[in-house]
Amino acid sequence: MDVPSVILRRAGPDVTTIVIFDVIIATSFFILLVSVLVAWFANIQRVKTWYLLQLCAAGYCLSFFLLVGHQVGPEPPLQFCAMSAALIYAAPPALATAGFFFVIELHLRLSSALFSRTMSNKFIYWVAWGIPLTHGIVFWTSLLVGLSDVSRIQRDPTGIYCHIVDNKIPTLITGSLVIMFLAALLVLEAITIVHLVRQHAMVKQLRLRGSDFPLPLFVRVVGYTFVAGFGMVMVDVVMNATNATIIIMMSIVPLSVALVFGTQMELIQVLFCQGGRSHRPLSDSTVV
Repeated sequence: MDVPSVILRRAGPDVTTIVIFDVIIATSFFILLVSVLVAWFANIQRVKTWYLLQLCAAGYCLSFFLLVGHQVGPEPPLQFCAMSAALIYAAPPALATAGFFFVIELHLRLSSALFSRTMSNKFIYWVAWGIPLTHGIVFWTSLLVGLSDVSRIQRDPTGIYCHIVDNKIPTLITGSLVIMFLAALLVLEAITIVHLVRQHAMVKQLRLRGSDFPLPLFVRVVGYTFVAGFGMVMVDVVMNATNATIIIMMSIVPLSVALVFGTQMELIQVLFCQGGRSHRPLSDSTVV
């Protein structure tokens, strides 16, 4: 254990940092939950991977909630700490996977809008299984590694989360998967940008005809990639950090999803009872 961690452990967790972190995580979870429920019950059309991305971000928040009430004072019960640690290791890869599949569907719908092709939803159904598969691999690996020597499962000196010390396997798996999916996501976004530039004339015609061409959504996705992607890498790389600012940055990951994709005008209109417009069925060329 490094010197800063020893000093911080002796001093005890910083309550201010814990409160700020918990408030950001709770706010993110609330926005994500409201966004999903409003979109579902108000019949606001959303692509399938949008729901998956929102739910994965909410799951990221829940992985930290398990330790609420045990962040200061005596060490938390082993079952809470072990479960929380495994979920926290598994959350970033699952969220990165959801973001990647979201961009895949966006790219396919962009192509269908440009070339008037019918997009098959079978591919989306199949790739969606990649999210629980990725989450399950990391979760069970981390849990088994931790339970193989329960003394390694400890609350971090900051008090915000539990992790597995003296074993790099969970961290390496989490980091490798996050970097792999983020790299693939960036490549796909670059391909989409090149696609848009080459088909600039067709894009302009689609916009002039009032087509539901999702260029603003694509811009939001690119912004999310850099903000949330950097945050997910920080979660993995700085898992043992004791700096309060870096620790709080971990809560920016679900908040970026909530603010970028969960606070759109349609949701605000419904929440403030200003809706009432009819919602068109989602066609193969429509992304919202």
